[in-house]
Amino acid sequence: MIRGQSAAGMGGGGDLAGYLDDLLDERAPEVAMPAPGGTGQRLEALVVEAGGVGFALPQTAVEAVLPAPGRLVRPPRGAPAWLLGRLARGGARRPVADLAAALLPRGRASAGPRPWLVALAGGWVLACDRVGDPVALGQSEVRWRRPEERRPWLAGVASKPPALVVNPIRLAAWLDAAAGCGTEDA
Repeated sequence: MIRGQSAAGMGGGGDLAGYLDDLLDERAPEVAMPAPGGTGQRLEALVVEAGGVGFALPQTAVEAVLPAPGRLVRPPRGAPAWLLGRLARGGARRPVADLAAALLPRGRASAGPRPWLVALAGGWVLACDRVGDPVALGQSEVRWRRPEERRPWLAGVASKPPALVVNPIRLAAWLDAAAGCGTEDA
């Protein structure tokens, strides 16, 4: 559960369910449950919130949860608005993406600073509004989908807690391509 908010309060009401349903291709057959770290039938995930939407990130991909610093290294010129800058961490400058602005449709992402950062093993750091407790998602709690060009990072949609299940490898590749600069660029 997201700290400070009930499941019923996420996303501002009933429109969230419709939005999540629209993300899934009903014609796609169920795909195998991703099993990062060999977790078998359950996916251990950290649920974060950005722009009023929950995102389930596999625990094995999360390196750290940090409070957002006051300043970041400026992004390169011409970078998309969702690329907030770079965070000096572990001797490298890691790109920081506003999770809501990068992944949600325009108008869904609320403006303003995001107080939490989630560092992923792939090199990206995600800025979000809230960080919840870890959850174990079972096969029946997630509607899985095939990766597609439109949202390759979306692995499925969890019902409890309501969240978009993120494939962190595809997310990193999508962010690299959309930003026009990889995580290795300084």
